[in-house]
Amino acid sequence: MPEEQDERRLSKEQKTGIILLSIFAVFAIGLGFLQIRNTMYAPFALNNKVPYVVKDDIETNEALMYRDTDKDGLNDFDELYVYITSPYLADTDSDGINDKTEIEKGSNPICPEGQVCSEAALSGDTLPNTTPIASASSTLGPPPSAEELEKILSSPAETRKMLLAAGFDKKILDQTSDEELMKMIKEILSSTSTQF
Repeated sequence: MPEEQDERRLSKEQKTGIILLSIFAVFAIGLGFLQIRNTMYAPFALNNKVPYVVKDDIETNEALMYRDTDKDGLNDFDELYVYITSPYLADTDSDGINDKTEIEKGSNPICPEGQVCSEAALSGDTLPNTTPIASASSTLGPPPSAEELEKILSSPAETRKMLLAAGFDKKILDQTSDEELMKMIKEILSSTSTQF
């Protein structure tokens, strides 16, 4: 009988192995939960180029300028207020071409490739609180020259007119002071000039 009890007991090496496996299992489960958490929060995190002033803001327009939730190359602010595309879908119209590529080649990112989207189909009846890109661009006329653009961007009143003509939300624009607007314009121009 005592020999059978000795056989049932674990050896010192087996006990050490079980302890090490238990520690490894707890460590692996902890890392798994951490990875799941990071995967869930990553789309909502701001990128590393966030200015110190807005680093703690989450849902402000300034914060949206530094977030690209769908990883399509367009920041969430531009998707919501400039191009009227979804910040959660890289391909808003589901035609197989992502929004940034469509915008770069001059096609409509909310109209599937190969289809004709009339202004009636893009009106407020089907997409609430949006202005169609086709009608917004048709009312703007030809793009301004570099000198005209510089003159417009140096005047808050002219900048507001241009943004309203492009379909920018008037409520948001009214909440922005002239100083904040000019500061944002300077930041946008400096960030785009450093990218090229």
